[in-house]
Amino acid sequence: LRQVDQVFRQRFGGAPGYLVRAPGRVNLIGEHTDYNDGFVLSVAINRHVVIAVAPADVPSLRFYSLTFDQEVTIPTDRPEAPAAPPWARYVQGVAGELRRAGMPLRGAAAVVGGDLPIGAGLSSSAALEVGAALALLAVAGGVIDRREVALLAQRAEVGFVGVRCGIMDQFTVALAQPGHAFFLDCRSQEYTHVPLPEPFVLVVCDTGVRRALGESGYNERRRECEEAVGLLRRFKSEIRALRDLSPDDLALADRLPERLRRRVRHVVTENRRVREAVDALRRADGAALGRL
Repeated sequence: LRQVDQVFRQRFGGAPGYLVRAPGRVNLIGEHTDYNDGFVLSVAINRHVVIAVAPADVPSLRFYSLTFDQEVTIPTDRPEAPAAPPWARYVQGVAGELRRAGMPLRGAAAVVGGDLPIGAGLSSSAALEVGAALALLAVAGGVIDRREVALLAQRAEVGFVGVRCGIMDQFTVALAQPGHAFFLDCRSQEYTHVPLPEPFVLVVCDTGVRRALGESGYNERRRECEEAVGLLRRFKSEIRALRDLSPDDLALADRLPERLRRRVRHVVTENRRVREAVDALRRADGAALGRL
C-alpha cells in the first residue's frame, strides 16, 4: 500500500482518494468444475493487487502499472476502443461492463501495484478486475453488490479478454473472508464461508512455472466438456452440464471417445471430492482433507 501511495503522489502530484486492495486466491479442491456448473473450495490469500486512485476532471482513465512501468489512457465514453497492453485490457473490459450496467464512468488517475505474482496461478487477473471495478465505482460514487462486481468482472474477462473462465476466481476475490475457505456452488451461485481450524496453515509454493489461461489448454478443456455434454444428451436429455451427472451415470461416459471420457470422469468425481473436503474441513480432519 505504501509504495503504491508514494508512486501515485509522485506521478500525479497529490494524494489518492482511495486505496483498493484485492486478494489473490488458491483453489484447495475443485479443478475444472466451475465452468461445468459444479462445486469449488477456494481461499483468498495474503497477497494483493493494490490500486491507488483519485477522481480527475478529464474524460479519461489514466492507469499506470508499477509492474510493467506502463501508463495507458482510456476514454470514459469508449473504454474498450484503444489498443492497450495485455494487463490494461482487464481494466478496459471492466470499464466497458460498468458502462453496460448503467454505471457512470468518471475520469480517474490510478496506480496499480501490489505483491501478487502474475502468471503464478493465483488469479492476478481476477484481482485486477475486481480491484479496478471497485476503484472506478469509488471515484464515481457508484455502489454495486459484491456478487454483481464478481459477475461483471467475469463478463469482462470472457467477453473482452477472451478467456472463457468460470466464476470461481472473481467470486473468491470479491467475497472470501479471512480465516475461512470459500465453498461455492457455481450453478446457483450460493456460497458458504467454512472456518479454517486453528491448527491448519496453508502454504502456497511458487514452482516458478508461469501460466496464462488464454495461452493454456483451458479454453480447449472447456470445449471438450461442452462436447461431452452434447453427446451425453443423446442418452440423458436433461443434462445441462457435467454437474448433472452422478457417479452412477459414469457408465454413460464409456460410450464417449477416450479423451472426453476422461473429462467426464474427472468432473463427476471431483465434484464429489469437493463436498467431502468441506465435510473434512468442518471436522478439522486434516488427514482426510489431504487424501482428498
